[in-house]
Amino acid sequence: MPDTTKPAFTGAANVSQLGCWLGMSRNRVEEFSAALGVLSAGKKFPEYRLITGLLGLEIGSAAVTPMTSRLMTLAEAAAELGCSAQDLKIKIENGQIAAPPMYVFGERSRRFIRHQFLAYSRDPRGRFASYAFLPGFLMSLDDLAREAGLQPDTLKEEFEAGCRMEPVHVIFEGGRKRYFRTHAKSIFKQSNRSEDPAAGDGLPAFSGGVLGQVARAAAGAGQA
Repeated sequence: MPDTTKPAFTGAANVSQLGCWLGMSRNRVEEFSAALGVLSAGKKFPEYRLITGLLGLEIGSAAVTPMTSRLMTLAEAAAELGCSAQDLKIKIENGQIAAPPMYVFGERSRRFIRHQFLAYSRDPRGRFASYAFLPGFLMSLDDLAREAGLQPDTLKEEFEAGCRMEPVHVIFEGGRKRYFRTHAKSIFKQSNRSEDPAAGDGLPAFSGGVLGQVARAAAGAGQA
């Protein structure tokens, strides 16, 4: 079996390495990263851009190397704890387990920082290293609702019913959700454009599915 704790890249990641790190197809990662505001520098993505832009973390140089190990999938995390992926998902969402932050990049794309989750699963008391997020990188549901011009409960119901695309987010201990500010704002800017009959579409064609929706939202924000 491959050593999943080894760095997926060093210094900077090409498209294949970025796909390996995220656990996504290399054909989708550029679209995904661009939708979250992270662009390559030439043919590679510098490690600090990925860690700050896709994980939202404030880190020192000593913490970079462990961050470049392939992100852990929900299924891998569940296997570490001896439960099913669905059970772990429910427990984290309901705040029934004090696990490390879970990144929700899409409905079928839930990730953990690998060394963080391994520390949690193997420490007798479930301890793990915590990292500070960049100031202003995340926003609460209340903030998100104000951005959308809705009540928080209404917005939550729309997400659950699939009436509105839920932005990329992180779930913390206690089931607290915090949304990627840049992605959330891009989604609602696109929504405002689509509700304006005088505004043309003008968006480039993107692939279908969650990542395509993410990319379309970002493209709409760029034109707003």
